[in-house]
Amino acid sequence: MSEFLFGKEVLDKVMTETENIIEMLFSGQLVTSTTYAKAQGESVKAGYEGLVVSLAVDNNSAIIAYIKRDEKQYYENGLNCAGLSNVAQANGVGDEVPLLIRIKEKGTWELGFKAAAATPTVNYRIRVRYIRK
Repeated sequence: MSEFLFGKEVLDKVMTETENIIEMLFSGQLVTSTTYAKAQGESVKAGYEGLVVSLAVDNNSAIIAYIKRDEKQYYENGLNCAGLSNVAQANGVGDEVPLLIRIKEKGTWELGFKAAAATPTVNYRIRVRYIRK
């Protein structure tokens, strides 16, 4: 995961520039199960690079969030939603947690969830930026 390190100038540009950046915010609610289910995802357009900026979820400890980059899990064991948020499902989502996952031109990203047991519901919000090359 350390193959792409950001310098201060790059981070400042990505987090503040608006002229050459398209920002997409995806949010929703998903009833999970014990098998992986895709919540959101798309391909990066030609002429752009993508950046999964952040993720916000509720704090259900039975739910694991997964980020795929080009069909491969970025975090091998996923991210436990309880570790990402202190907000109960009935109250929406917690603060956004920075991820800063680079997606190459024409690459794909995907957000999905899996439950350890039963079929709990998860609230989520994912922020993605597309930076013109």
